[in-house]
Amino acid sequence: MLVKKTGYQAKGSLLSDPLYAKLIVQFSNSSFEHGTDYQNQVDNSGASLERSPVTIAYSQGYFNWDKAAADPSKQMAPAKDVFKSTQPNNVKIVVNIPHLYLRGRVSPSDKSSKVIFKIIYRSPNYPAVADEPLESYVFSFGNYGEYRANDPTSDPKGWRRLNGSSGGSIYAELDIYKATISVEKELPKDGGIYLAYTWEGLNAPPAYARIVEGMTMAITSQQQQVQPGQMVQCERIFPDISQKDLLKDTLQRFGIICQTDNAGRTISFNSFQDIVGNIPVAKNWTAKCIDQGKTISFELGGYAQVNNLKYKEDDAILPKGFADTAIKVTDATLPAAADLIESQFAPTLNRPYLGNTVAQIKMIDSESDSDDFSINVSPRILVDHKLDLPADKPLKFTDGNGITITVNDKISAPYFYKPNGEYSLCFGDMPATVTGTLLPGLKTKYYAELEKILQQTKKVVRYFLLTPRDILELDLTIPVYLEQDSANYYINKIDAWRKGQPVKVELVKLG
Repeated sequence: MLVKKTGYQAKGSLLSDPLYAKLIVQFSNSSFEHGTDYQNQVDNSGASLERSPVTIAYSQGYFNWDKAAADPSKQMAPAKDVFKSTQPNNVKIVVNIPHLYLRGRVSPSDKSSKVIFKIIYRSPNYPAVADEPLESYVFSFGNYGEYRANDPTSDPKGWRRLNGSSGGSIYAELDIYKATISVEKELPKDGGIYLAYTWEGLNAPPAYARIVEGMTMAITSQQQQVQPGQMVQCERIFPDISQKDLLKDTLQRFGIICQTDNAGRTISFNSFQDIVGNIPVAKNWTAKCIDQGKTISFELGGYAQVNNLKYKEDDAILPKGFADTAIKVTDATLPAAADLIESQFAPTLNRPYLGNTVAQIKMIDSESDSDDFSINVSPRILVDHKLDLPADKPLKFTDGNGITITVNDKISAPYFYKPNGEYSLCFGDMPATVTGTLLPGLKTKYYAELEKILQQTKKVVRYFLLTPRDILELDLTIPVYLEQDSANYYINKIDAWRKGQPVKVELVKLG
């Protein structure tokens, strides 16, 4: 897909490698979020509700909402009181009461009148499962609302006495402004939300409360985190790395050389194995070289005596570096050590599963008393392994809220490395199921030739007089042989060929 966008065609042994076709990255970020387009879309799963001014007598009940500013999915019950979600949804509920007038008893204080507003959650299994209060707000004379302007009967507490005597009952009135109740709740399908009220204190008429201005309730979908049952956008499953870094990581995993043929508009992805295997059919370019005695020669940089092939470190992966290895070069003139390859991904451990093992991406710190997601998880790359579940042994998945899905089809049980696996993504060789044998790692499979090349590698620049036929028949997987060096080279780069003119060619010595 990357190559196609450039107008070129991709070819080479990488595309036919069976392991390449099985690589997946799934749920590999520390957070599991929706894509940008989803987050910014119109919220069709929430509601915006209004309540006209209303008087609440000394009793209990819950509000109906006589105005729906927005309810695109028709989730309000016919009575306009309970919001019933049509899909799993994580919502934020905000109730705004701009102005409430409270009238009731203030003495004795332990029997004073107070009205409590409560945001209530209703289970899909109601009435078998009782309603659950989520958040509340107490409207009482202890709220100390705003003073009434120029009112000589107002006391420092902000409420106004109506009558009473020493030792007797005292009634008062109070204006409370800008009260807000808010809470977040993860709703399953058919989960409900409503706003209730209850009174406490003595049943002392004429106790009542009046919502003076319109009250509102906004139920807003949280559109950032993915919730169970929601559609997933692949852009947020995939790790947050650039296309260039992803391409580089892929080429390094398979020991691939990327060679571009501008004339044929192709990009070849081939391994050192392909090129070294073609040494018997190398093309002799000795006669085409026009600076045979003036070689510009220098060592290929970026490597050392110990060249590490490693994955990213991850807090959850122990022992650290279990999937790493190194290529050693016996040349004391080189630096002691260097990271030749560091993958954008981290290795992955396994857990038991259906008599086998499956990759486990651990996000909880098992040494902590808390269940918080306290581990920073690096992106993962895995081998996609399919399991065909027989119909008599179905597998049940549950969301923890009583909703289950039974599967008896093919499912993916991916892994990074396991002793009985067909492949291993470890750089080094790892123990196999058969005692005493090793499962070849990436170094053994793809880097044996490079390990030999690095022992005495040279990168040289020569000028050649190449014909149009040379360019037309150019195969970047075929080495070239130069008699003056008694050596084979692979073509790393050809700069701006023009007919009848010498062209600069960068060559890397094969051993």
